[in-house]
Amino acid sequence: MRSKTATAFILSDRNRAWRIVVSVFLIWLISNLAALGHDGDDKRPLEHEDYDKWNTITAQNISHDGQWISYVVQPGKGDSTLVIRHVASDKEFKVLRGLAARFTFDSRHLVYTIAPDPELIKKLKKEKKKPEDFPQPKLEILELETGAHSTIDRVAATAIPERAGGWVAFTLIKQADEETVSQSTTKVTETYQITPEGLKRPTPGKPEPKPKPEEPEVQAEGQAQSSQETGQQTESEPEPGQETAEDEQTKKKEKPAGKTLVLRDLNSHVERRFPHVVNFRFSKYGARLAFTTSAEQPEGDGVVVVNLTDGKSIQVAQGRGNYSQLAFSEDEKSLAFLTDRDDYEADQPNWSLYHWKYPQREAKRIAGHDSAGIPDDWRVSSTAMPVFTEDGRRLLFSTAPRRDEPPEPEEDEDAEPQAKLDIWHWQDPLLQPQQLLQAEMERRRSYRAAYDLRSKKIIQLATKDIPNVVIDPRSKSDVAVGQSPINYEKMRSWDFPPFYDSYLVDLKTGESQKVLERVRSSASLSPQGKYITWYDPDQKKWFAMSTQQRKPVDLTRGIKFPLYNELHDTPSPPRPYGRGGWLDDDAGFLIYDRWDIWQVDPSGKKKPLCITGGHGRQQQIRFRYVRLDNEQRSIDPGQPLVLSALVHETKASGYYRLELGDQSPPQQLIRLDESVGGLRKARDANTVMLTRSTFQRFPDLWASTLKFQSLRRISRVNPQQHEYLWGTAELVRWNADDGQPLDGLLYKPEGFDPTKQYPMMVYFYERNSDNLHRHHVPAAGRSTINFSFYVSRGYLLFVPDIPYKTGQPGPSAANAVLPGVRHLIEQGFVDEQRIGMQGHSWGGYQAAYLVTQTNVFACAESGAPVSNMTSAYGGIRWGSGMSRMFQYERTQSRIGESLWEARDKYINNSPLFFVDKIATPLLILHNDQDTAVPWYQGIELFVAMRRLEKPAWMLNYNGDPHWVMGDANRKDFARRMQQFFDHYLKDEPMPKWMAEGIPAVDKGKEFGFEPAETETADP
Repeated sequence: MRSKTATAFILSDRNRAWRIVVSVFLIWLISNLAALGHDGDDKRPLEHEDYDKWNTITAQNISHDGQWISYVVQPGKGDSTLVIRHVASDKEFKVLRGLAARFTFDSRHLVYTIAPDPELIKKLKKEKKKPEDFPQPKLEILELETGAHSTIDRVAATAIPERAGGWVAFTLIKQADEETVSQSTTKVTETYQITPEGLKRPTPGKPEPKPKPEEPEVQAEGQAQSSQETGQQTESEPEPGQETAEDEQTKKKEKPAGKTLVLRDLNSHVERRFPHVVNFRFSKYGARLAFTTSAEQPEGDGVVVVNLTDGKSIQVAQGRGNYSQLAFSEDEKSLAFLTDRDDYEADQPNWSLYHWKYPQREAKRIAGHDSAGIPDDWRVSSTAMPVFTEDGRRLLFSTAPRRDEPPEPEEDEDAEPQAKLDIWHWQDPLLQPQQLLQAEMERRRSYRAAYDLRSKKIIQLATKDIPNVVIDPRSKSDVAVGQSPINYEKMRSWDFPPFYDSYLVDLKTGESQKVLERVRSSASLSPQGKYITWYDPDQKKWFAMSTQQRKPVDLTRGIKFPLYNELHDTPSPPRPYGRGGWLDDDAGFLIYDRWDIWQVDPSGKKKPLCITGGHGRQQQIRFRYVRLDNEQRSIDPGQPLVLSALVHETKASGYYRLELGDQSPPQQLIRLDESVGGLRKARDANTVMLTRSTFQRFPDLWASTLKFQSLRRISRVNPQQHEYLWGTAELVRWNADDGQPLDGLLYKPEGFDPTKQYPMMVYFYERNSDNLHRHHVPAAGRSTINFSFYVSRGYLLFVPDIPYKTGQPGPSAANAVLPGVRHLIEQGFVDEQRIGMQGHSWGGYQAAYLVTQTNVFACAESGAPVSNMTSAYGGIRWGSGMSRMFQYERTQSRIGESLWEARDKYINNSPLFFVDKIATPLLILHNDQDTAVPWYQGIELFVAMRRLEKPAWMLNYNGDPHWVMGDANRKDFARRMQQFFDHYLKDEPMPKWMAEGIPAVDKGKEFGFEPAETETADP
């Protein structure tokens, strides 16, 4: 029994403890409230080292039942992570280095690959290990409901059926010490049962499941009949026991070795294995699996079809050769493939097209170089996959002129040296550089043909005169559209858009009729094949033509608003706003104006109908149709449409619902002052996923339903952002010098104080104001400043829109940018002595031009600029091999005339001729392998400034193209650009590379980031 004194002491001690607890809690609460009130106090600006901490999202996908979403989180540096998230709960799986994830059609499993650890590979390379000792990709199969998964090591390739669940097939990479697989005729190895303890053989004596009586029995698995058993002999097979000299030759020919193919039933967990497999493919609905084989013995090569309903297999082709390009018909009963078996012994064998149809035992050769219908000296192309039309009437394949490669000349030390040269001819359709770049593509070019499965005839459809024939295999139409640019290829050097002739091609006969001549766009066929449609940029109109009557119909008649880009400002015909697609049965065609959607009648009998009721133009909301079903061919007018929406005034965005035919305006589903996009719907549910972003918020994934009654956040990949100073983005408006109202973006640092003055960066490239809500992940860019980085570090950032006038690309930039800068200076928060400018490519040209016109900028960076339009005009775009003339006469450079017609305009718009007026320190980026803007353009600008004693630096990242490539180079460029701007705009010390340069003898040893010991005085 306790005494009163003891009890009192205990109570007193308890009270003291409670007082301590309460005091600690109050201190914690006050400190946290203070932290909330001064949240920015604990934040810090971004550093270059922080880039690696930021993640991006790729490969997002949603299961057909709408219950699961998968995506890959990619950090700035390091291994990616595959995330699988349940939509309605917090259930989540994460897989390090998971990629290529695919949900099975029944939404029960996720199949994905796990990439090898790159650090381990790097370590093994340093140890000079053999390639076969390196780790290989793994396949993992996740059961979504239970979380159970199985992992298979060393997997080369994987496939699942497109429209069926329950199956996966994959090939295995043989271990270096693995026992050689039997080289006998292709057969199925023993089946195994997957258990928690591993793979186990079936219990002896246990009967196999009884096959379903779906189809008559074909060859039992592993027992495909040979030609000896059937009494038939293929061309390449010798008599039993005989071996010819040709057989010895074919053994020596290189041929890809097959791998072990594993076919796994995901429901019963039973595996079957097939040796020597090269290629494999499921039929669309999962009834069959086909694969090709390659083995040491001739009888080990061939094609096998496995019936997945009863497990039986049949070898439909056999014999020494290569087999490839497997294709199933829509009904899964036919298979096509290509093989060189019949000509394998030749140095350059001809390929043949084979066709197998259930219940045949062997595939039949239906097309080859000697077949009627294939042009003389042409052959079947091995590079294009055959395709069955969905109605089963035709098998589409490709042919090509025979181009025998000359044998490699034998080395002869006594032979006279031969000249190597290119001959440029003034009548060449394409310039030599373009021809050389396209030479390999031309050697591999193929031309579409069709095999009529009813008449057994081959119809050549595409020809050298009509090289492009577009056939929709889903269409039942007997016509296709052919396009030919042949007559206008030379004009492409200076004219744009290019011209085409269009043809209607009869799929039954191959006959063609020219229906359009010299039109700057290609025509397309309606889903049912009743009409073709096209936009004519020169007439600024949409047209349709019946494939039967073949008379053009003006679809724009009765529409008083432009259907072409109203903001178009290059000296070429404007492009259309686009099209939304066809209604069912080709009953109507949807086209866009700037704001609204119009339904037009391709027959021309009905008046155009604005299905959005003019609501878009009235409210200045841009509506566009969103196709939520990737397999949809046409629009069901009885079902509601989902439209994307962008509000011009605020840049808010979202989605609307539209009922066709009831004349009511679109009904808002969701609209936010954010960038809302990327809408994807589950195939068999109303679940959707989308992204939401602002400048302050990363575009994470969200889930909802089509009614958008609630939103559930799926990802949160950059939680560390709250540790850093960020900023805000807003629209700004001002008038250009010519009075035109303009829009732009202004980014302000976090904690912005309008009574203070800030340094400001100016960046531009065409128009950017619609990107108000775009999020900019901190990263070392390939050519431009990172918005988030500079704003985090206390800079204002101004991004003006620039409209252009033909013949005045430079003055147009000054007309827009300079009054915008003055407008912001007038607000009082811009330090007008500390304004920098940065642009790349077209923006780099604008920056170089502006510093010849104004001294408002304390410094500028110009990336890959054209400095001399007179020399650039006659140059080559080495990436395409094309002349640069078209760019100045018709597109972005906007002169609008040739050099000889407008010599003064080329000179007046070239910064080089006014370098003597530059008073702004200039940093130039131009790489020596730039394939878009010739490297010498940057050199011309730099050496001119150097000659005139004007401060200039030029960065050339050796071997890089139009942009800075690779993580190391990009971080280097980002750091140098920051040092350049910080020196002139923030009074930071000049680094050594700016003050003294880096001599060539120190290249790769010294980088000069450290402050100069004796800083060179600025001019």
